[in-house]
Amino acid sequence: MVLAPKTALPRVVALDLDGTTLDARHRLRDETVAAIRDVRGAGCRVVLATGRPTHDVQPIIDRIGLQLDCVLHNGASAATLAPHRPPVQLFLERLGAERAGAALEVARACGGAASVVCANRTVGVATTDEQRAQLAGFDARSGSTQPVVASAGALVLSDAVKVLALADDPAAAAEKARAVLDGLDSGLVVVEAEIHVELVAAGTNKATALRRLVGAETLATATVAFGDSHNDVDMLAAAFKGVAVRNAVGAAKAAADVVSEWTNDQDAVANELRLLLPPEAPWVREASAFAAAAVVQAVDAT
Repeated sequence: MVLAPKTALPRVVALDLDGTTLDARHRLRDETVAAIRDVRGAGCRVVLATGRPTHDVQPIIDRIGLQLDCVLHNGASAATLAPHRPPVQLFLERLGAERAGAALEVARACGGAASVVCANRTVGVATTDEQRAQLAGFDARSGSTQPVVASAGALVLSDAVKVLALADDPAAAAEKARAVLDGLDSGLVVVEAEIHVELVAAGTNKATALRRLVGAETLATATVAFGDSHNDVDMLAAAFKGVAVRNAVGAAKAAADVVSEWTNDQDAVANELRLLLPPEAPWVREASAFAAAAVVQAVDAT
């Protein structure tokens, strides 16, 4: 199946949240809510693709007012979330206690606070006032509060989906974490983020999760994905059209097909989604050309 030349919208729009759909103060603006509703109303499937856990995404779903499928934990899980209703889990891949323990050791070796992200909760790990202040700042940005312990027990680690290492210099922390993991058969990879680094299972990313959720062909031939950071690189590269917002990091811009002229503070997602709606939008012309070429290839192959 290929994207039909008459299609006026991509089948799927995948939206990263922090740094992309949300503004710099992590707010969802009215303009963006309206644009998401309009694109969904026009028949496009909208998927939120984020590093956030379920409980941090639910308030955003409540604000949008739509039932949406969401890639969560940077691809380790997915769920269908509806306004003011319990989530419906689609899939969830935990690290396992042993691998989570190894991830926590690496996170602590980076020198800052750690955060163990579980299926339905997040637990901070800190032993100093400075580390506890790091966690408080992280909570303020995410809009939720995590309990803080001096060490994570087996019950927490067995439920872990990923582990975060909070850092004032995420690039340096990511380099240190990779150095610790170098040569170890840990099954972990390091992903740099805005104020932390993440330790996740190898092969876990938003692109892999989207293939599982919408299908590999749909991702590659009929999906527009928006992102801004290192954890969006795989998704931007795998989507038919990857759009990096203007404030994106260099790696995200390099992976994307298009760099928006707008930042997240300038309603980049809202503006770009509006461009998808009219039939004369550039994306539609490119999609039609792509589909026409695919049809010719399919005919030639028969």
